[in-house]
Amino acid sequence: METYSQGQLNKVFGHIPDRTVMTWIKEGLVPWTEETKDRRGRHRRYSREDLYCLGLVEELIGYGLSYAVIREQIIDKLYKEQVRRAPFPVWLPHRTLTISKNINNLLIIYKKLGTWRAEPVSPIDINREVIALASSVLIINLRDVVERVEQYITEQL
Repeated sequence: METYSQGQLNKVFGHIPDRTVMTWIKEGLVPWTEETKDRRGRHRRYSREDLYCLGLVEELIGYGLSYAVIREQIIDKLYKEQVRRAPFPVWLPHRTLTISKNINNLLIIYKKLGTWRAEPVSPIDINREVIALASSVLIINLRDVVERVEQYITEQL
């Protein structure tokens, strides 16, 4: 599996300040695949899926969602849903939201009764009743997020 260093991640997402990306990582919005420590500090490596997750966080923050909403109502909920649906017990050293290159899901984020909620759905399974009852709705095509990050990678590395 190909992984990327912090420097490569910063180069791919060069339009986002390095300190902003580090803040998102420290806030628990973006996972990493592996971490080593030496006398110079921590060295994290990021998978392609981690970069896709960073692309999703970038988009959600662009819509004005707070770190708390992204972490608690979206990333945590979707991660727990993935673990629940896994065919075998899953234990990971940190939270991760799997967004792969061949994903064909929409992420519906809606505000209902003052609380933000998120549901990954296939395009044919959109619950129009939920959308009709929500006060605010965002529909994010995860395939578009993946394609945008792939374009960043191709252009920058």
